[in-house]
Amino acid sequence: MLRLVLLVCLLPLVSPSFTAKDMLSAPRSSPAIPNPNGTLAVYTQSTYSFDTDSHTGGIFLLPISAPSNSTSESSRAPKLLVNSTDASGPIWLDNSTILYIVTKSGESSLHTLDLDSDKETKVQTFHGAVGDLKSLRLDDDTVRIVFSAKVTPHGEIVRANESSTPEVLVYDRLWVRHWDEWITPNRNTLFSGTLKRSKRGHYSVQHYPKNMLNSTDDIHDLESPVPPFGGTEDFDISTTHLAFVAKDPHLNPATNTASHVYIVSFNDSTYLEKVNSGPGASSSPVWSPDGKYLAYLEMRVPGYEADRTTSPLPQKITNSRTTCRGIYMGNPRKTVHDRRLGP
Repeated sequence: MLRLVLLVCLLPLVSPSFTAKDMLSAPRSSPAIPNPNGTLAVYTQSTYSFDTDSHTGGIFLLPISAPSNSTSESSRAPKLLVNSTDASGPIWLDNSTILYIVTKSGESSLHTLDLDSDKETKVQTFHGAVGDLKSLRLDDDTVRIVFSAKVTPHGEIVRANESSTPEVLVYDRLWVRHWDEWITPNRNTLFSGTLKRSKRGHYSVQHYPKNMLNSTDDIHDLESPVPPFGGTEDFDISTTHLAFVAKDPHLNPATNTASHVYIVSFNDSTYLEKVNSGPGASSSPVWSPDGKYLAYLEMRVPGYEADRTTSPLPQKITNSRTTCRGIYMGNPRKTVHDRRLGP
């Protein structure tokens, strides 16, 4: 009894436990993306308030290396660059310029922010929502960008006023609903364009973004990023080609999990290469810096969560359209897949 009384007396002195409310109101941060020279990084952060039932946050700048003449802790503290939760997906165009997406009322626009001058510029607007922004510098003044969007069967970005699911849907085949989304004729796709930097250092659209998965019937049947959770990890860019993961369109999506890595060309709209053809799911394609090799992960057994992820190491190829023979080496979770593209 004495122990119980003592415990009750000490309860007010014990710090409160970490509750579900604390977890939901904690700041949520994206991965920090470093600039090319590794001195700065950008990330997004959002915090929910139960008191106001709203989110606050935006895009933050994180110094990776403080100036040599600075010893204060404030020089390493994150700085709020864009004070809006409508901003997302920041990437670097050069060491001092970021590109990001602003989405309001279902319509997105691309903005640049020059950190040296704090000047923000809107470079492109869309009638619908876009996301999953990636970039690759082609030369000193040109940057290729790739992003995802939901498109109609004709390959056009779904407009904001047409993005809601119809109240009545009629299906004549399986694959009616996936997780919490009804399957509609609209699908995910990837767009690519280029930005050009002027002599004054300002970026503008050089080539309007085009749908990379809409040129031929075979390419049109592919969907990437793979819904419902696919994102930037489902595709990667080289100077000449786009590699991406998509479900096999020839299999019943309601009973199969097989997805494969495909390659399309920025210069040849009819080019399509299927890199692998295993029975399991593929993921995370990544180009080597010279754009000649491609690494990716795949599962060797059907059933998405029924197998561990491996990475095959095939022989080098001199003909880009030749199917390679996979050789699994070492620890399946550590190995690398090389694929020769072109002569």
